[in-house]
Amino acid sequence: NNQPWVQFVDRAVEDIEKNQSYSGGLKEYNVGTGSLKSHVVIQDDPPSTISNQAIGSSLVSWINSGTIPDLGGKGAYNVFLPPGVTATLGTDTSCSVFCDYHDSASGNKGPFFTCEPYPCSTGCNQCTSSNFDTMTQGLSEEMTELKTDMNPGTGWVIGNEEVCDYCDAHFVCNKISTGEYVNAWYSNAAGACWKP
Repeated sequence: NNQPWVQFVDRAVEDIEKNQSYSGGLKEYNVGTGSLKSHVVIQDDPPSTISNQAIGSSLVSWINSGTIPDLGGKGAYNVFLPPGVTATLGTDTSCSVFCDYHDSASGNKGPFFTCEPYPCSTGCNQCTSSNFDTMTQGLSEEMTELKTDMNPGTGWVIGNEEVCDYCDAHFVCNKISTGEYVNAWYSNAAGACWKP
């Protein structure tokens, strides 16, 4: 448990979520800003490699046991993995094929979640060498895509790409007003990627 890191993460989640330009702009997709619930630190150490299915099953178990609140499909969970833990999506692994992702444990019923492995040392941050900047870029993308495509592939996509993936092809180092680096999302109304 790294308390300063947890506090930085809480602040970033809140800043990204409440930013009227960034998250507020998503109202064109019938979503927008929300509120941050108190974090829960799970004391059990995860295995060194954890699958997407295991993360989803763990969420369901934690909800059923009362360890974490039941959001009832009206919110989502950000799952932050500690250093040294690799997430897998099928045969793909974090920091090798992907940086982070979002998913649902049970289709349209949820629970919905983002998976945020500890920031990768290379390949996931095109702006700075900061672990924190790497985390906020990936987190902002997954929070945005989770809102616009909660059950991946069933919501807003451009071709076969989600709204931030589409903008990654023309990546720009954008910050919100509170200083966090964020990934741009595609505005269907403007026909362009978000800029601060």
